[in-house]
Amino acid sequence: MRDGSHTNGSFLGQPSTGGARRGVELRYIQGVSVSPYSLDAPSCAATAVVVEVPHAGLDVPAPWNVPLDAHPRDVLRDADAFVDELVADAPARGAALLRAHVSRYVVDLNRSRDEYDSEAVEGARTDVSLPHGLFWHTTAVGDRLLRRPLTEAEAQQRLVAIYDPYHAELERLMHERIDEHGVAVVLAMHSMPSLGATRSGRGRRADVVPGTQNFTTASPKLIAVVEEWARATGLTFAHDDPYRGGWVTKLWGRPRRRCHAIQLEFCRDLYMNEDRLERKPRELAELRSACANLVRRLGDAASMLSKR
Repeated sequence: MRDGSHTNGSFLGQPSTGGARRGVELRYIQGVSVSPYSLDAPSCAATAVVVEVPHAGLDVPAPWNVPLDAHPRDVLRDADAFVDELVADAPARGAALLRAHVSRYVVDLNRSRDEYDSEAVEGARTDVSLPHGLFWHTTAVGDRLLRRPLTEAEAQQRLVAIYDPYHAELERLMHERIDEHGVAVVLAMHSMPSLGATRSGRGRRADVVPGTQNFTTASPKLIAVVEEWARATGLTFAHDDPYRGGWVTKLWGRPRRRCHAIQLEFCRDLYMNEDRLERKPRELAELRSACANLVRRLGDAASMLSKR
């Protein structure tokens, strides 16, 4: 496993203020990680697939925890908790696995570099409201997150130490796969509250939401693989509803340039208790096995695309 380097050498964890769950959540919240991401290389014959989990992180590094007013439970609730565990077997299926360590409350890696407003950063744009942009200033349930806007210097520190290294590594991985396989596929893994807004109203969402910006960010053959996998696994799916694919999907989803991107959002109740923020061990293990199967299928399909 490879850890991403950072620039200031000061990744110290935010002490827990209570309420965190025992085990991995507490360990991460206290900041055991010392880098913004980790990379697991394929442990068998490499395919064209890169799996990334940009919202897996729970670290709140000490240099940037002062402006934040976040309880550890909020950090965990608004992360894609345990999604990195769902894809832990991706390297054994030929894919590279890129996982963020730092909470999206510090910087959201699935946003463009300029996607923030004046409530997040001093002197920024005032013509839009972006509470969940690059720098969140409210939690998902609307509670105030920043005690004050970041200074421009504070924002730049986060970008240089966390955002830029993560995206530089993702770019390297994608170009490496294009060079080696003639094609690259990024599978952006996320989770969502099981109940929420959909196109038809508010209620239980589909089990899996493939986001491809109206079927434009990946080959139809790859999208079909996801659909066939979901059916075979017994999962319901709804394309782009309610998530069409974030920044990574839009950035790398350019099939004409041999880059394909699919964002997958999983309903959290498939593998965790959303109220207690705890795993459902049996269900998580079953979905983990299914995700490994999907990664393998996408790798096989990508190899066929490269031969066209």
